[in-house]
Amino acid sequence: MTTPRIPKRVSPRKPIGGLVPSARERDLLPELHWAGFLTTGQIERLVFPSRRRTQRRLRALLDHGYVRAHLQGGALHRDTVWTLGPRGLALLRDEGLAPEDARPYRLNPQSQKLSHAVAVRDVAVSFVTARKKGLLAVTDIRLDGEMVNRSPFRDARLVPDGLATIDHEGIARIVMWEVNCTGQPLAQVRQKLLAYVRARAAGIPLFSARGLVVLVATEGERRLSNIRCFAAGLGAEPQVQVFLLDEIQQITNQQNIRGLLGPAFLPVV
Repeated sequence: MTTPRIPKRVSPRKPIGGLVPSARERDLLPELHWAGFLTTGQIERLVFPSRRRTQRRLRALLDHGYVRAHLQGGALHRDTVWTLGPRGLALLRDEGLAPEDARPYRLNPQSQKLSHAVAVRDVAVSFVTARKKGLLAVTDIRLDGEMVNRSPFRDARLVPDGLATIDHEGIARIVMWEVNCTGQPLAQVRQKLLAYVRARAAGIPLFSARGLVVLVATEGERRLSNIRCFAAGLGAEPQVQVFLLDEIQQITNQQNIRGLLGPAFLPVV
């Protein structure tokens, strides 16, 4: 039986010489540890000035064991997915940026849920880059895995795909987001939006916060229209904003924060 050949794109090569990670690369490693994984495009948005530069530096980090590369479902036409490698994790431990018992993220590149997880991180990257560019004062950002089985999410029986806390004019504003990708049932996001309404009515902390924004990212105009129509019938609270995923990915370029998060938000200047 022939052993499947590993594509060169994700296979480390024998490095020539050593590598001292640059400041940009050292900034990337903690972000990668926090997110678990990121795609090439997401890393470009976060750290590097161009696609070519991103690919070149990730290749060097891969060859030296700082990161690992994975194909999404074995598909070469999709963005490569990156996780921390042993040397990257060791560097973070040495610098006190990861606990001593931290382990590499266990990614299943064949998972049918991977495309959803990638989209969740697309939204997270928008908030992180908005913070880096001074457009939003994001003080906290979490992904769903950081909220499972914790209060108040356990009490609400509702875990957002992601959550960002934004300091706006001295007031902590909460933004929770949900992603509904092509292939996911519309009923799924409808049930979650109803759960937000119930949690707010029950007075559960965070979900009943003043000015809570629930941001829904979706794919396709028809799906967008369906979700917007459903959200319009839920009432004024919590505020539900529905946009195409591509629009949310452009939040730091268009500076359209007020349109995305509601009229109360303005870019930080």
